[in-house]
Amino acid sequence: MNHRRITVGSLVRHKPTGGIGLVMEHSMWDGDWGAYKVQLTTPLKENKRTQVFDRADQFELVYIQDDDDWGFDCTTDAHDHEA
Repeated sequence: MNHRRITVGSLVRHKPTGGIGLVMEHSMWDGDWGAYKVQLTTPLKENKRTQVFDRADQFELVYIQDDDDWGFDCTTDAHDHEA
C-alpha cells in the first residue's frame, strides 16, 4: 500500500477523467477537504482542458512498483553498469 502523501510536484492521476499531471498548487476545497490544481501532461480528449482543479480525494499518486519509500526508481538502467 502506498503511504506517500501528494504534495506540490507530485505526479498524479485525476480519477474521474484519467488525466495525468503535476500538482502545481494545494488549497482548500471547503472546511473539510483540501484541493489540488494539476497541470496535465496532455490535454483531456473530451474538452481539451490542460488543468484540473478538484478535491484532494479525486487524485491518486502515479508510481511504479519498483519505487522505494522516497519515490525514487530502484530499477537499474544502462548508466548503472560499468563497461
